[in-house]
Parts: sequence; structure tokens; C-alpha cells
Amino acid sequence: MAILYPKQSEAWRTSPQGPYKTAKEEPNMKKVLLLLLCLTLVMSATTVFAESSYNMTWAGNPDPATYNGNQWSGTAGGWMWDLGTEAMFIFARLSDNVYPRLATDIQHNGNTTTVKLREGAKYSDGEEITAKDIWGWFMLHRQPVARYLVAINVVDDYTLDFVFAEPVPFDNMRLWLLANSGRNAGMPYHIYKPFVDRAAELWEMAPPVPEGKIDYFQKDSTDADFAAEWSKNWTELAKFVPEQGFVASGPYVRDGNFTEADLRLKKNELYWDAENIKFDVITNKAVTAEQGIAMLKSADSDCYPGSLPIDVALSVLESNKDTVFYPTVDPACHGLYFNQKSVNSPMHDVVFRKAINYVINKTPIREIGNYYGSEFDYSCTGIPPLFLSKYVSPEVMEKLPLYTTDHEKAAQILEEAGYKKVGNLWKDPEGKDIKVVIGVNGGWQPAAVVGNVNAMVGEQLREFGIDAEVLVVEGSMFPERLKNNEFCMSFEWIDVSWSFSDPYFTLRDFYMGTYATHMGMPLDEATGLPVYPELLDYEGKPIDPVEALLRMPYINDTEERLDLAQRLIWVADEYCFGINLYQNVTGIWENRATTSGLPYQEKIDEYSQFMPVPEVDDPFFAEIVNLNWGFSGYMKLMYLHPGPENK
Repeated sequence: MAILYPKQSEAWRTSPQGPYKTAKEEPNMKKVLLLLLCLTLVMSATTVFAESSYNMTWAGNPDPATYNGNQWSGTAGGWMWDLGTEAMFIFARLSDNVYPRLATDIQHNGNTTTVKLREGAKYSDGEEITAKDIWGWFMLHRQPVARYLVAINVVDDYTLDFVFAEPVPFDNMRLWLLANSGRNAGMPYHIYKPFVDRAAELWEMAPPVPEGKIDYFQKDSTDADFAAEWSKNWTELAKFVPEQGFVASGPYVRDGNFTEADLRLKKNELYWDAENIKFDVITNKAVTAEQGIAMLKSADSDCYPGSLPIDVALSVLESNKDTVFYPTVDPACHGLYFNQKSVNSPMHDVVFRKAINYVINKTPIREIGNYYGSEFDYSCTGIPPLFLSKYVSPEVMEKLPLYTTDHEKAAQILEEAGYKKVGNLWKDPEGKDIKVVIGVNGGWQPAAVVGNVNAMVGEQLREFGIDAEVLVVEGSMFPERLKNNEFCMSFEWIDVSWSFSDPYFTLRDFYMGTYATHMGMPLDEATGLPVYPELLDYEGKPIDPVEALLRMPYINDTEERLDLAQRLIWVADEYCFGINLYQNVTGIWENRATTSGLPYQEKIDEYSQFMPVPEVDDPFFAEIVNLNWGFSGYMKLMYLHPGPENK
């Protein structure tokens, strides 16, 4: 992890009129000068200065015509929010870089972390951005860092003290938590003051959190009176319509009224870092996948997200010589969680779960799910497998169980555990029929790909003799049916890092987040935390994932902390809580004719416009990661600038 200041690209300016040429002197100089004066006046009155633009195509955007400027009114701003809001820090997923934006300094003293803010930064309405604005964000928004805090104090207009509860997380953990706190300059205090102040009053009034429970600011947010008043305040906030409309703290502001299919943003001239923003205009066209591909082929798009089927990708690149594809490893995998509360199949039995891992052939599944992805012989690890060598010692790597496709092995361990194959189907040790129901959230996109992936899993299970059914459920109904244990396996992100790659964040999501529900883990009534059955690490010692993860943020010794993490990683693999089908690879499409400053721009032809997946030690790794809006927001705009054909 590194704290980085934005890469400063050299100033890029256009001269729309070109170099001025003087006329030859003629004998009648007064007439010539008069003529030149007239021409100058005409030119100054009629010259139109060219705008540089960056034209994106995307699957959709909330209708800007309905957006009233209040992000919490139910009419989300989409790209207006993403490109129009600022934060103390922006972090880059995958590279783990932290970019100070409004923050200029951070110091840790005892249980207090002090953040200094940039002086002179302004909102697009001219009001200065101060510590009160940042404080207001944290009062109204329950950010994860608040679970570790007792208070946030405004010291002065440019200083905030974040006061941590005892015990205090180690220094890097404090930075990571603060950096992962959203666009915290997105709620101007001078506009949302009544709602912010009411939220602050409610936190003061809230009862302390019960012992053993974790909650925001060490208060009990589940208290009935607090919850009722909190809901009332948010209901009023949702009704609020700002007179100013959307007030930006970030690099772009709304430019006029446009349709749902066509959004236009212009450079925020009051933005504190405006000189490093080189594109005057950002446009977004909401398109279907077919329209987006067509625009890539005709080079009518400057930016398009995601990977495409390999045959489609190659046809796009052959259609023109300006479109470039930058694939990037996504620190997330697709897979299936095994529900240990399942009534239709013995998912409570680790032998049965291991057998499924031996049955599944991941290669054809990966080829239809994500051609560019990678497969691993682990069941699941709780962290993206690409990070294993970074956080797991070579000795423990050798201990991790491997599950290569081996039907004979699967049959052997099932028979040894008392399972029997009767005819073409396996029965459990009690002689009962087995039926594996695979639950798929119907909201997953692309639906056809997800459907094909799970259909192939079901097909492979049936070929081995395990009856299986794929059940696609409408998105709003899926959580309830999952909670009711209607699925034996459920398709989801698995071994995923949504923020920093440090094992604490990924393992916390795996063992303590919603994925524990997918695994059928019961919840403790007092704490609301998952309760795991007895688990042993690779030394045969008992280990409780929840207890271990609750301790991890406070372990200052890196070696001790990673030792605990690698034991949890081994447990995830050994006990087969799920199956990691493949590592996702995403990417971004750029247009080199209209955009300069692209990573390895001089080597685009060498790679036939299909750039290689970067390794983590690539010197341009951070820039390649930043091309993906979902990894680091607008940071790509700090070094990209208009290309020679940008008009």
C-alpha cells in the first residue's frame, strides 16, 4: 500500500486560432492597419473555442431530468455523483494506492487520528469546503470506520480529530478505514445542515452499545427510539429538494438538462485541482450491449467498460485501429457457496462438499463465464487467490489442499463416508435421495452467461450421479428464499476484495458478512455475528474465525497478524465452504485517437490493440488499474488528456 499524490501530467492547452501571422508592410499602412483591426474585431466576435470531450458509453444512467440534486431523494445522480464529488482520500482497489485529495496530512497520536484538510477548496456554488462538511457526512452516513470510533471532533475549519475506541487499530488500518469512507465531501453542510445536526443530536442521545456488540460510535443504533427518530430524519431528508440543485465538490458539474440516454458534464472551474483536469466535457450515452459494441467498432466511443466474448473483442479491434482494450484482473471470483443448513442435500458434511470440488471441471465453466479469467485448484480461500503469494508463507502454501477434477477420488471419499451409488444416483449414508438445488439471483448480469455457468455446474453434477437443479429467482425474492434455506448452493462473488487487499477486509467479508448467510451459518442472538462449528487449523488447534477477525485490526505486529490470516485462509480451503469457479477479469476500452496519456500508448500497435493483463510489478500497474472507473473513480482523469483527433 502506498500513499500517492496524483501524477501530474504536463499542461495541455489548445490554441484554436493557431499562430498569428503578420501581413507584409505596404506603402498605405493606415489602410492595412484599419483592415487588420476590422478583421480582428470580426474574429473575436465569431471565433468558437473548441471543447475537448471524453465520450463514454455505459449500460445505463439514472435519468438526469429527474435528478433534483439530492443524492438521497431516490433520484440518484449516477455519473453526476461519481464525477462531481470529492473526498479526503480516494483509494484504488487492486493496487491498494491511497490518493490524498482534500486531505493534506494525517497524523496518529494515541487514540486520535488527525486529518488536515486543503485550504481554499470550494463547492461549485462558491462556498468553501471545510471540516464541518466532512463531519456532516460521517454524522449522517454510517461508514465502517465509525464502528471503531467514539467521536469525530471539528478542531477548526481545516482540522478533524477522529477519536478511536480502545483498543486502537494499528496506524495503517486507521488510514484504510478512513480512505474507504465514500465521497465524504458530497454533502455540503450549508445545504444539509438541519439533517446533519439532527443526526448528531441522535448520536448524542443514543444509549451505549451492549457489551460484546459492535456498533457505530459505540452507540446502540438498534435501540427502538433511536431507530425511529433516525428513520424519521432520513424520511425528511429524502423529501428535501435543494434550491441550488446538485452542488459539486469534484471535477465536473452538470451541464444543462439531458435525457436518460445522454448526459453531459462540464469541467468544474471552481474545483481545487481544475488545472489537472484536461477534458472540458464528459458525456455519457446509455446504450445496450449491441449499441456499445457498434460504437466501439466505429470508434464513436472514447470509453466502454468490461470485457467482451473473445470473438466479439477481436472483431471490434479489427474494425478500426484506434480502439484499444486494456484487460485487468478483478480481485473477485465467481463461485458457489455451500449452504450447511440445506435440507435437500448433506451440505453439512465436509466430505460431500469436498466431493463436489473434485467433481467440477472448472475449465469449460471458465471459458463460458470469463474467457480471460483464471482457474485455481483450491475450493475457496476467503481472499482472491491472486493475493495468496503476497500474504501466505511458502510453507503454508504447500499445506493448502488442492482439488483437481478427479471423479474417482470423489467417488472414493463418498464411499468411505457411507454414501452409496444406487443405479445412476448417489444416496446419503442414511439411504436418502440427494438433490442439489443451485440458487441464482435473477438480477445477475449478464444473465445469459450466469445462466450458462450454473447450467454447466448442474450438468456436471448430474453426469457424476448427483441430482441437481438450477433455480433462477427474481432478484427481490432471492434474499428471503436464501434465508429460508431453499438453496443447497448459491451463485455469488466469492474470494473477493471490495476494498483493500489486506486479508482482514477480505476475510471479514467472507466469514462475517452476508456470505455467512449463504453458507447457512446461524447468528448469535446477542451480537448478530455468525457462529461457526468447531474448526481446526493446520496444526490441529481450534480456531474461531469471528473471534480471530475481531482481534485482527488491533494486532500491530504484521507477522503475527498474517499468521492468523493464513490459518483462516487454510480453514476456508480445507473445510470447503464453497467452490471458486474462476477469477474474474474485467477491462476497459479506450480510444487512442481522442485520448492521450494511455499506459504503454507507444506499444499499442505492438500488441495489436489487445494489451496484456498487467502484473502487479508492472511500472504502469497503477495507471492501468485506474483506467477502470470502478477501481479508483475519476483518478484516470489526472493523467489522461485529449488526443490529436479530439474535437
